[in-house]
Amino acid sequence: MNPITGMSGREVAVNHWVAAHRLLLRKVLLGFLIVIDVALVGYALYGWGTYAVYGYWKERAMLRDMATQHVPYQRYRERTAPAAVETGDVLVLDSGTKAGWDDILASAQNPNERWLANVTYHFEDGAEKTGSETATILPGESTYLGVLGFAASTTISSPALVIDDTAWQRVPTYRAPDVAEYLAARLDFEVASTTVTRPGAVKGVESYQVAFDVTNNTIHSYWSVPFWVLLYSGNTLVGAEQATVAPFERGETAHVDVRSLVRRTVTRAEVMPRLNVFDEGVYK
Repeated sequence: MNPITGMSGREVAVNHWVAAHRLLLRKVLLGFLIVIDVALVGYALYGWGTYAVYGYWKERAMLRDMATQHVPYQRYRERTAPAAVETGDVLVLDSGTKAGWDDILASAQNPNERWLANVTYHFEDGAEKTGSETATILPGESTYLGVLGFAASTTISSPALVIDDTAWQRVPTYRAPDVAEYLAARLDFEVASTTVTRPGAVKGVESYQVAFDVTNNTIHSYWSVPFWVLLYSGNTLVGAEQATVAPFERGETAHVDVRSLVRRTVTRAEVMPRLNVFDEGVYK
């Protein structure tokens, strides 16, 4: 250790060598920086040259390819879209209420296994047009679309059903893996002891009296359950009424009594629920 400088002999030698080769070291550093600059400029020129010769045209081709629709979305939508609601003949029936009033019904079926149809409709016959009605047709369900108690200004004979709108609602798999089983479990209403009593058979009753017992065999209680009550003469539909059980507790048996002034002979009645079990608001 040098007592004057405080440095060892090795440190003195290193500092002496750096001082003696300072110009060389500067040239080496400058050369290194020049090499780096040349490499970067060369890489940039190579990149731009490659893009001009090859990349630009590849990019243009890629943009054209992106604008081309390779997935057949139209065919996919057509294949997965719900089939239209199927409707049958339109019937004009005696309303069973006031003279001159008619019930207009058309059978309807939803052929889809996993689509709910919310239908808005009306009937037309020339200048006669009923008000707009709405109905929900469950997946796979066969039911009726109708307007009851329509007072036409003229005689209607051949009304046509006009579906104004159908709002489709897909039933998700997580909610109902088996839609048929889901519906059966929530529409298990057992109808029994159905009787049709003719007008005058009971003193003081001058209308048809349709009575039946309906049991809620589901595990659910409902705020309100509406029913179609279809009146037949043999196999011919001659009238339609509506009945509602509200509320309808699980396991409960309700006695329903419906009156009708229909002028045709009624020999039997059929009861059909009209409950949208996919609407959470129907459950108590």
